[in-house]
Order: sequence, then C-alpha cells, then structure tokens
Amino acid sequence: MTEVGFRDFERTREPENNLSGLYRRMLLEVQKCGVAFPESGSFVELGSGAGDNLNFLRNKGLHIQGFDIKPLGPGILKSDVAALPLPSESVDFVISKQLFDGAEYDQSPEDQEKMLREIARVLKKGGLYYAMEIFFDDLDEFERLSAGGSNEALYRKK
Repeated sequence: MTEVGFRDFERTREPENNLSGLYRRMLLEVQKCGVAFPESGSFVELGSGAGDNLNFLRNKGLHIQGFDIKPLGPGILKSDVAALPLPSESVDFVISKQLFDGAEYDQSPEDQEKMLREIARVLKKGGLYYAMEIFFDDLDEFERLSAGGSNEALYRKK
C-alpha cells in the first residue's frame, strides 16, 4: 500500500459545497451553450485524486470512470492522461480540473499536447470536454462552445 502524504491529501479533498457547485456550473455551461447533456452517456474524469468529485457525480447517476496518475481513492484507475486505457471514440463527456496547470505534475508543452490529443482520441465525434483549465492557445481538435475568458469552458470535439 502506498503512503499518501499530507500534500497529496490536501490537493485532492473537495469541500462538499464545492462539489455541488462544480456540478451545477457544468450543467449551466452545457445549457448555456445549447447542447444536450448526455445523461445516459459515458463520462470520464481526469485527475480524480481522492475521488470526491467522481463519487458525487456517480451519486447523481452518471456512468463515470476516474483516472489519475497518482490515484488516492478507491475505484480510480491509475493512468497517465497521455495514454488512457480506453478505446478510441468511446466517451461522450470528459471532465478535467487543474490537470494542465503544472502545479502537481511536471509538464512540458509537448506533454500537454499529447494529453489533449489523447482526450480527443477517446471522445466521440461531437463529444464534450468540460475543462476547468486555463488554455492560452486554441485547442486544435476542439471547438470552444463557451464564450469569454472563464477558466471553466466547454469544448466539443470537431
């Protein structure tokens, strides 16, 4: 069994009121962008940490898998985002939060490009990517549906 350090635990714990807020903001963003929320679709959360958000979304009835390079909770699969163990075009909706900020994991621009290509690979054509990230460049494989400069944006695979 791997020992979890205090820093790792603090990084992944999400206050309960934040969980409902994240879910609500995600649903509002989808609605605001005029696309259908695939409630019965397949969902993936990247960077699941201890699984707080993942379990919250499962309790909301979503069929969702969680992946993290350093999983800290049960039911989270260990995987590098640049090499997800999923078939191509098998996912309807991907969620990530602060996966690309480089604070927890060393990442080069090339690493981030690989991660984005992998997200695009597993998403079905027209699939949605809810990114709680700050991207400074356009994402080649995605059409940004959200307007404005929020750090939470909805993208659709081209």
